[in-house]
Amino acid sequence: MYWSATTAASGKQTVAKWSSLINHMHNIHTHEDPFFPKCVHPDLSETHGNKWFQPGNATVYKVEKALLNKRILKYVEKLSPQHQTSALEAFHSVILRFAPKNVHFPFVGMLCRYVKVPGKLIL
Repeated sequence: MYWSATTAASGKQTVAKWSSLINHMHNIHTHEDPFFPKCVHPDLSETHGNKWFQPGNATVYKVEKALLNKRILKYVEKLSPQHQTSALEAFHSVILRFAPKNVHFPFVGMLCRYVKVPGKLIL
């Protein structure tokens, strides 16, 4: 999903790249969608051999159903190509481990906890 969002120029191209994953699972690297007609990687058949999903499998059907869900496609189209919040969320997770929101700490206690956090982020 991250690759689809960061490498696309528009929302429709993001959806086209996301939908191309279905073809990619079957070793098909040309697509019907004009926004993403062909994969950009080199030929993988020599390096991966027969490690592809076979069409018609029940598992493949479930994966296709999940990837091409209308609700998912609507959200994929709205993904931001520039602003990802995962690093900020990880930082806040570490902060909350040392200073939970449901516990009151005096100012000096909070200051000590925030000074202690960057050392834990490095480890």
